[in-house]
Amino acid sequence: MSNDVSAFFNLDYLIVKTMSAYTDEEVNEMFSNVLKRIESGESVKFILDNYSDTPSRDTFYKWLKERDGFADNYARACEVREEQIFDDILTIADENNADVSVSEDGAIKIDGNAIQRSKLKIDARKWVLSKMNPKKYGDKLDVTTNGDSVNMSEEERQKRINELLLKAKSNA
Repeated sequence: MSNDVSAFFNLDYLIVKTMSAYTDEEVNEMFSNVLKRIESGESVKFILDNYSDTPSRDTFYKWLKERDGFADNYARACEVREEQIFDDILTIADENNADVSVSEDGAIKIDGNAIQRSKLKIDARKWVLSKMNPKKYGDKLDVTTNGDSVNMSEEERQKRINELLLKAKSNA
């Protein structure tokens, strides 16, 4: 009976199809579509949750891990997305049509809410960029030494330590 069931349902086919639900062509097309959407500025979570022509998250990340070239292509798409977000910041900053209006009597009216909303959009995008690529878009720390050389020899360093210890003892 099991042979009849196997033949009827073609279980061998189902097992293989379950293990590899998509053909290589389908995988490449779906992955390419996801990358195009990433490049346009959308997040992976949004794409995978909202489009029917995408794989599950588990499948997408499995492809990144296991398929040759996918991780590199994904990284490039993320770099393009960063540039898109950067361009969005400039567009938002340059757009002023909602910030100021002229009433019928010719008075200029400034819309503080529109200005604050634009500021929020810019700040959110700047924060996201600083997390996506901190070396390029993150805040830079300015560490100063009050003119002291950072490249001290061991002797100079020990001398400076002794000076600071004496100063600390005299202040105590």
